[in-house]
Amino acid sequence: MTKLALINNNTNICENVTTDDRPANEINIEGYTVLDLDNTSVINYVWNETLNDFDEIESIGNGGIGSTYLNGKLINKKPDKPETN
Repeated sequence: MTKLALINNNTNICENVTTDDRPANEINIEGYTVLDLDNTSVINYVWNETLNDFDEIESIGNGGIGSTYLNGKLINKKPDKPETN
């Protein structure tokens, strides 16, 4: 089973995640790019207390709805900095 991300070609935003028996390259949906999530790089953000900011961490397979597709990678939204007291 292939885990797929459907990317809107106008906005470059992932609008849906689904599974299919076919490989991503065999699925054509007008207006969308279909990606195999198990083979797509994703940029996530992890809090770095030393820098007091987020580090970008690249991984595979954990993109999803709302991710932006840019330069062959899905980019998850950078979280807001935590409030400090």
